[in-house]
Amino acid sequence: MLKKPGMTTTTETTNDAADAAPENFALLIQQDGKTETTLAKFVTLLMSYRYGLTVETAGDFIQAATVIRRHGRRIRCVYVIQEKAISARTTVPALSLAGTIPLFLLFPGHICNSMEESLAGMDGVHLCRWELAFASGDESLQRSIGEAMAAIDVNALVIDDNDLEKKVKDRLERLDTLPTLPAVVLHIMRVITDPKATIAQLEELLMRDSAIVLKVMQVANSPYFMGTSRAGQRWSLQEAVVRLGVRKVGAVAQQIALINTFVRPEDSDFSIERFWQHSVATAMIADRLLEEEGVTPPEEIEFNDYWLAALLHDCGKVVQGFFFHDYYDRIVRTMDESTDFSQAEEELGGAITHEWIGELLLKKSDMPSNISRAVGLHHALGERPAPLTGLVHIADNMAKEMGLGLTEEEPANYDREVLKMFGLKRESTRKVVSNLSSMVKTEVRRLIKECMS
Repeated sequence: MLKKPGMTTTTETTNDAADAAPENFALLIQQDGKTETTLAKFVTLLMSYRYGLTVETAGDFIQAATVIRRHGRRIRCVYVIQEKAISARTTVPALSLAGTIPLFLLFPGHICNSMEESLAGMDGVHLCRWELAFASGDESLQRSIGEAMAAIDVNALVIDDNDLEKKVKDRLERLDTLPTLPAVVLHIMRVITDPKATIAQLEELLMRDSAIVLKVMQVANSPYFMGTSRAGQRWSLQEAVVRLGVRKVGAVAQQIALINTFVRPEDSDFSIERFWQHSVATAMIADRLLEEEGVTPPEEIEFNDYWLAALLHDCGKVVQGFFFHDYYDRIVRTMDESTDFSQAEEELGGAITHEWIGELLLKKSDMPSNISRAVGLHHALGERPAPLTGLVHIADNMAKEMGLGLTEEEPANYDREVLKMFGLKRESTRKVVSNLSSMVKTEVRRLIKECMS
């Protein structure tokens, strides 16, 4: 059966699945493994955002051959990501439809060296070394893909195009789900928002991924969650869930899954580590505002709602920074000590703001509407912003005041009415920032390191 990247499935092929293939798509044959998964993730995002193509995955070459026989004219390119060489005489011509569609072979360098001679003179075949996949230069993966796709008249969106806003909107709206949101995040969301959810259900879900469990334990046992008074103690997974609660541990697991999702293209200057430092800082500040600083919202806000909304509030910047990076760079160059990222977007015409992209993408997922609205309005706010939106807005600006914005100099830009909603004044925000700054900076760096290691 055909599968979407990230899904678990067997390698069985069914007629129904093959017939359900989209009008045009990229075909991916991928082995399991850390490097293979990383490269597949990057290819999927690139195809979706830059070229508007769905990526369908075949479990092996037999399955791929069946898909190609049924949908040869719909397949615009094929990717093979594995550690072993393939037959240049039989397999390569079959996968490339005798050189009529681009075939990308992503192998370790030593495999590429052994296959170069046998592939010489073959049309449409691109041999890409793993080691150069995310490097800049003539041999980089993204450049090879761009040249090959242009040769078959499948062009990436060009940021200087006059119809950019419409084209980006059309492309993103065609996506069935959010490629950058792992399935496990949505599964955890369903568990922690279920009032009948049990500790056992969350444990069972987390235990499916040993890597997530390990990182959950690292984060749950950090001073931020355990408190400094219990330094040296270690909680088991069950103890962490019992003590912190299903929703808090679930939110931590979602954070870890999200942080390890994104893969940065080689020609983007976007700093994924800086992005997550700001996002996690915003979540921490929101938490401390409600739990320790005595800030009272107009209505109760659930922990899992504000933690996830804070983590995702700038997710639109990832799309801008990775796949429309020339536009992103223009925004950054427009920023100065009095102009934050959102204001710079407005100065450039506000064609594809990170708020708009973020909300659109989350709407395409199963993310609750209150979270997607908070992401889409944390700067624009609207006439009567919801308390969740207001909380994210305040925490976002406090993170900037701590030097944890997109840049260390990015200015804060509070809305007075939102501050009033939470019983705050500008002087009180400065006091909170002063109280929390040292702790947040220390714990953010610690948690990001633990989540990304």
